[in-house]
Amino acid sequence: MAPHEIDEDLSEMSYFVKMHQGHIRGTFLMGQNPAAGGPNARLHRDALRRLDWLVVRDFFRDGERQLLVRRSGR
Repeated sequence: MAPHEIDEDLSEMSYFVKMHQGHIRGTFLMGQNPAAGGPNARLHRDALRRLDWLVVRDFFRDGERQLLVRRSGR
């Protein structure tokens, strides 16, 4: 396989399953709220809670993101 070829599933659901399993320790969210609008919001919220770190970049403050930060103790 050439170095630029990708041989794994990098879809949103696969990414959040890996996050939920602890294979991903942190992530960046930009202009989205997968905890509210993703295909499996409960899985998304649980996976986000398990992260060691989370960076959110958005134009507007979102109450759900603020709640997630408070629950994590950070």
